[in-house]
Amino acid sequence: MKLSMYMLAWYMREYHPVCSIKNDRISIGGIRFLTGESVLLSPEYLYLGNADHFFADPRFHGVYVAVHCQSYFLFCGCEYDTLLNTILSAIDFYDRWEQMLRAAAADRAPLGRFMELAEQVMDDFMVVCNLETELLAATSVNSEEIKGTTWEYFFRNKKVSRISLNSKIFVGAGEQIPKNGYFNPCVIKSDNPNTCDKIIMYLQQDGEAIAYLSVNQTAHSYTEMEMQMIPVIAGYLLLAEEFTSGESPVRSRASFLADLLNGVRPDKDLIERYRIKMAVSVFRIAYILNRRRGDRIFSRTFIKFLRAQDIVCCEYREGIAALIDDGGGRDAIKELIVRSGLCGLCCGVSVSSGDFDTINQQIRQAVFAAEQAECGEGIFYCEDYAFPYMLNVLLQDESVPFLLHPAIEKLYHYDRENQSELLLTLKVYLEKNKNLQKTLEALNIHRSTLKYRIQRIESMIGISLGDTEEEAYLRLSMWMKFYREF
Repeated sequence: MKLSMYMLAWYMREYHPVCSIKNDRISIGGIRFLTGESVLLSPEYLYLGNADHFFADPRFHGVYVAVHCQSYFLFCGCEYDTLLNTILSAIDFYDRWEQMLRAAAADRAPLGRFMELAEQVMDDFMVVCNLETELLAATSVNSEEIKGTTWEYFFRNKKVSRISLNSKIFVGAGEQIPKNGYFNPCVIKSDNPNTCDKIIMYLQQDGEAIAYLSVNQTAHSYTEMEMQMIPVIAGYLLLAEEFTSGESPVRSRASFLADLLNGVRPDKDLIERYRIKMAVSVFRIAYILNRRRGDRIFSRTFIKFLRAQDIVCCEYREGIAALIDDGGGRDAIKELIVRSGLCGLCCGVSVSSGDFDTINQQIRQAVFAAEQAECGEGIFYCEDYAFPYMLNVLLQDESVPFLLHPAIEKLYHYDRENQSELLLTLKVYLEKNKNLQKTLEALNIHRSTLKYRIQRIESMIGISLGDTEEEAYLRLSMWMKFYREF
């Protein structure tokens, strides 16, 4: 990996260099040598040579200088060859160190392994906790080296005391992370004399804070180096087993949703934990496509928009799957699509549910609704297409029409011979869920006429319309016979 001057100073601390570090950045990829001639210093390299070549001052004779951009180190009383070999060793050390991090990430190693590697470059005590401040991993440390009541609490309970946390950072379990949270490393100055200063940084997955990394500041001389190293370490920590395993409670809501969409069935305790995180009781799954463009730019833009609305979402097939709170009904989904300001959107929406176990089924419903819209743009609900689709599938089976309730044919022929309307009456009566008043209004007949017809129908077909099973058989037969108009 590339180095910074602070990282190099940490590695060469036994040489006690005189440091002048300005505008430091991680960009050193190799070493070059200073000569007496004026040269343009590339930010890709560290330049080593005699200080009097760099400063053009005879007082620096016998002193060596290492230069990077506007920063430099002065080394007195050391051998040039030894100094050169140490700088080359520093470059090799950090390269090998990052290679070990990559290997651990490829193996999805536990957090403990990453913390062991972090100890090689970080002198201060590091802690990784979930958002409930429970310990996930820590570097090894002698508890006597860190004084203070909050750390005594930590070593005793394996949990960070909430008193030690800035209220602007953590607002409690299950509550939304403030927008001014520490998504970049930041030094937290403590007002408590019994608490050390800390560097703190959220660990993010899918744009969501899932844990935090805290570095106890005992060696303040290395603060700048640690501020540079923490983002590098944090990027690898997120590839640890604790943040990638399907059974882990310390993952983003989007990762958990992706598992459910793909049919993964976690245990009930894990489902309940994420139900609390998502803060929904009844929800729908939406599958959103852009009919005009399906590139990555659209996906990233729309996912960013949804997450800004605190909607859990992830990429799915050619589109985006989102878990939508059903509290606002269809109007809420329509408002969301309009507010995005994007054109060409096709949104398939599942039926409503309150059970996370049905999410795999719901995404199939949402995809089905989007497919029924063919090339259309707009919002399409599964319940508007599912029933006609199922009836059509049934009717394509040649044997099904022969299984229709025989009462339908019997009433049909009776009506033709007697110019009556018994079949129509039965159809409307069932359509209105056997509500007499609504049936009367639809047929525009007298109440006594309706009662007579119902009695006549029951007498002719030999069943009671109060029989649940017979009624269901009749309803299905009616739907299949008249589904285009029923």
